[in-house]
Amino acid sequence: MRINPISNIRFGLLLASAAFPFSAFTAEVDLDPQAAAQSAEWFWNLVISIIVITISAASAALPIAAIKQWAGRWRMAAMAPLVVLGYGSR
Repeated sequence: MRINPISNIRFGLLLASAAFPFSAFTAEVDLDPQAAAQSAEWFWNLVISIIVITISAASAALPIAAIKQWAGRWRMAAMAPLVVLGYGSR
């Protein structure tokens, strides 16, 4: 099996873009303990927000697929979880 160099470049860019925002947090930690605590708090709030958004999007994938495939009352039943997700995001 031959590895495509373009896919290696794409993976490297993806990895670098994922790691780059976190490099700013390491530079700021040594300056001031209070600033470091605020930075860590902001970072963990960001991580939790990303987790919640990812789980919400993933839980919407199955009902969307079911809506595309099912008809009639089954389609209406598949829309119920999306209504709950939409109402919960307000």
